[in-house]
Amino acid sequence: MSSVFNESLAAPIEAPELLRSETPIPVRCRCGTRVPSGGEVVEIAALPESLEGVFGGVVFCSAKCLRAFCLESLETLDALDTPDARETVSDLHELTMEVAMTLVSILGA
Repeated sequence: MSSVFNESLAAPIEAPELLRSETPIPVRCRCGTRVPSGGEVVEIAALPESLEGVFGGVVFCSAKCLRAFCLESLETLDALDTPDARETVSDLHELTMEVAMTLVSILGA
């Protein structure tokens, strides 16, 4: 991990909440798993505004799937978070840190 990542972990970011609920209608998880009506789904609540576009309205079949999505997102963001990109997209690094904090907050779930 980079030292920038470690420094950002000290910044106070409100932890998102993991919500488990029953879906009233059949849904398909981002991993392809079909969750039938009455099946349990996992969502993230209390998101910072910057993460609404990443997680807002997305349901997952399990906390494990949500963690995998966070890791995949971090991998993608890490590839994009270059010094050249920071000149163009100033909040990319912050988004990366917020996804990382989301992952950290749900690891025990």
